[in-house]
Amino acid sequence: MNGIASVSSLGSRRSVKAFVEETGLAIRFGRLRQGTVLDLARAADDRGARVATVRGALRGLEFDGMLVFEGAARARVVPVDGRRLDRAFQLRRALEPHAVARACRATVDGFDRLGARVDDIHRCDWLREEHAAVQQQRDYVALLTHGLPAVEAAALEELCLIVDRGWRIGYRELRRCRPSDADLLYDGLLGVIDAYRSRSDAGVREEGLRYLDLLEDVAHHGRRSG
Repeated sequence: MNGIASVSSLGSRRSVKAFVEETGLAIRFGRLRQGTVLDLARAADDRGARVATVRGALRGLEFDGMLVFEGAARARVVPVDGRRLDRAFQLRRALEPHAVARACRATVDGFDRLGARVDDIHRCDWLREEHAAVQQQRDYVALLTHGLPAVEAAALEELCLIVDRGWRIGYRELRRCRPSDADLLYDGLLGVIDAYRSRSDAGVREEGLRYLDLLEDVAHHGRRSG
């Protein structure tokens, strides 16, 4: 009996973990719209878990500013905060060019490695390959922050996460209502990739900042639409 209970508990934990991961992706990519209410009691019942277990597992999304709890058994998807988004873009513009320059010069193949990560992002279908898109973004940020002091690395990672949610929501909305404008994001990455291939510090900085401007426009479109 204990063995059966143990297997059941393990299955429940895995189901809750999968629920949290899927919820995070749905919020980050705009499939769960801002203001959507999650019924934690139902989610727990569907997975053979306690509400407290599901709530606890969702704490990471609360910490990331994606969810807010309302009572013991409800959570609401938090709208993108415009001021927080503006500040994230501002700080990322200040920090990222220096991190990129450092990463490019840290090894003989620094330009090639970062350029390859950006090329992977460009080749991905951002709506249909969510898991791959998130992993590619993580790989890029990990390469970008490698060797930075822990505080600086953590700050840049958080800024990238805030920006990432903003532009992905905007991209989904653009793809739905103005597909040709959505393609500008893909096209914009080509300039960044070419700059890495040319091994130009100034080119990488210029194209990277230009692309951040484009991401910001898309992010604010999503915020207005959401």
